[in-house]
Amino acid sequence: MTTEADSLGRVELYAMRLEALQRLIAGVAHEINNPLTSVQGLVALLEGEVEDEQAQQDLKIVGGEVRRAVQIIKGLRAFAGRIGEEPQPCSLGHIVNVVTDARGYETRAKGIDLLVASAPDLPFVMAAPPDLHQLVLMLLLRAEESAVGMMRLEGSPPQAVSIAVTVAPHAVLLTVDDGGPPPAPAAEHVLRACALAAADLGGSLSVEATPGGGTRVTVTLPAGL
Repeated sequence: MTTEADSLGRVELYAMRLEALQRLIAGVAHEINNPLTSVQGLVALLEGEVEDEQAQQDLKIVGGEVRRAVQIIKGLRAFAGRIGEEPQPCSLGHIVNVVTDARGYETRAKGIDLLVASAPDLPFVMAAPPDLHQLVLMLLLRAEESAVGMMRLEGSPPQAVSIAVTVAPHAVLLTVDDGGPPPAPAAEHVLRACALAAADLGGSLSVEATPGGGTRVTVTLPAGL
């Protein structure tokens, strides 16, 4: 039988593991960022010196991929920000793009379509960037697990996870849809953690079934600016 003390101990253990993981990610991201910056500079230099048309096209492709990798590393470094970082104006749409760029390959490799949409001219929300990165990532991973569970069922149609950022009066909404059934008990722990994270940001989290048989998780955060 799990006692309240056991639950608190697990929460503390998870927090310690998360902090250790953040430190590891920060170090790895720093080490990868340095050579990427050098490659980016060399590609820019070569683009100005190479005259062969095919070589120029190849360099443009390399430069584009390097820039994408640099953006992903920036996202990882933001995720691994300091514990207790001070809130600041954040673009939730930008953070969703960073998280889905970093995670998108793994999601699609599982056979899941990842659909991302963000309304234009969104107001900022006040938050520590690592907190928002972690919240978006936890919701995306939960939705992935739900979609994978549905895909294991015989005759199941292709699955998709949809993430949208929209605006409401005085608020910004983050909506995550998946094709899975209502959350299983194990997933409810993740949603409780996400609800607490949303509450810490001054917002709230709601869960509802969608007409197609999936689950929709909506995080409502107060608009900061």
